[in-house]
Amino acid sequence: MMRSCIYGGRVWHKRFGPVEHSFDYRYCYFFLDLAELEQLARSNRLFGTSRLSWFSFRHSDHGDGESEPLSEWCRRVLAGAEVDAEAWTFCILTCPRALAFVFNPISLIYCYRADGDLGAMVYEVNNTFGER
Repeated sequence: MMRSCIYGGRVWHKRFGPVEHSFDYRYCYFFLDLAELEQLARSNRLFGTSRLSWFSFRHSDHGDGESEPLSEWCRRVLAGAEVDAEAWTFCILTCPRALAFVFNPISLIYCYRADGDLGAMVYEVNNTFGER
């Protein structure tokens, strides 16, 4: 049984100055088990990894922006916090690319120990200026 799924959500933002601006809209968030990405891409023609599709996931949209697997980047981040995550699995709650366009205000990476318990979380915040 696959762990990956889709959640409906809402994106809301309000800027108070120097010019007031706001938006509010529905959006879908994908909860993706990083170990299932290739299987998801093979089993659903609307989803792809590192290729143009209705919805897609690219490792380079996350972490340090490189194309290495996000799970490897997570292991390095956790090792920097003195956490041995070698046997851990990783899932990400994120906004996928939609027809090659990506808007990812926040992604949550769930880091599960080998026994299945949640061991850590990594929060990745992106702004509209491309800063992460």
